[in-house]
Amino acid sequence: MGWVVQSAGRDFSLWTQKEILQFIVSGGLQNPVFIHSKEFVRSVEIPAPICDRYRFEFGFDEGYLSYFFSNGQSKWVIKSLHRADEGSETTFRLAFRNAVYLTEEG
Repeated sequence: MGWVVQSAGRDFSLWTQKEILQFIVSGGLQNPVFIHSKEFVRSVEIPAPICDRYRFEFGFDEGYLSYFFSNGQSKWVIKSLHRADEGSETTFRLAFRNAVYLTEEG
């Protein structure tokens, strides 16, 4: 979880695994929007676990969370927690696309 703590510390001032988990369970992921589920292709587990991906609001920023269940470790794993990339889809646009108001092209 080292890279997750590093990016969560940099982007959200969450410097420990305990702070990250407390942030998530206490409702820190404001207005989460499901992006999609996708196979974790770089996993060494067979079959590869499925990652659920979300965008969320954090004050005036948007964040990104990805997690999966590891059958090998028998536990949930946070794969990513960081500020949303500037070039990625906004939460508002995701909501409209998921409601089928926007097509993939536009």
